[in-house]
Amino acid sequence: MSAQFNVHDLSGLGLSDREIQTVLSSTDAGEQTRLLRDHRGHLLEEVHAAQQRLDRLDYFIYQLRQAQTNQRR
Repeated sequence: MSAQFNVHDLSGLGLSDREIQTVLSSTDAGEQTRLLRDHRGHLLEEVHAAQQRLDRLDYFIYQLRQAQTNQRR
């Protein structure tokens, strides 16, 4: 049984036009799996980078709150 992909599904996953074309043109499920896993890895890297930015932002907010608390004393 092979999975059925369409451009809308793959585009919604954030694949580029080139990646979409590669996945759709392949008849090898192993290659399709590798391509999708590669994309998943890139998405996960983006998630980790965003988490690091959030952590830094939270720290800056913490510092501002600490400074406000110290000024009130």
